Amino acid sequence: MKITEENFIKQLKNKNEKAMEYVITTYGWLVKSIVSAKLKLLPNDQEDCMNEIFWAVWIHADCYHKEKGSFANWIAGVAKYKCIDYY
Repeated sequence: MKITEENFIKQLKNKNEKAMEYVITTYGWLVKSIVSAKLKLLPNDQEDCMNEIFWAVWIHADCYHKEKGSFANWIAGVAKYKCIDYY
């Protein structure tokens, strides 16, 4: 099955690894920019923090609800709060 913008959320909630690859490819730049900005004083921890963000997205994909906002905003919120935890 090909993962697209229309089906990646459903597939992510079904724990399809290809959906997670899609998230990393599509939203990785957003996560990286947030982590780089928030943890600029902790450059050695940035990669670990990004890994934890994507792990949290994988584990808590069921918490995302399209009615409440875009996936980009949701993953940005996850990234922001993981950075706060790291800092």
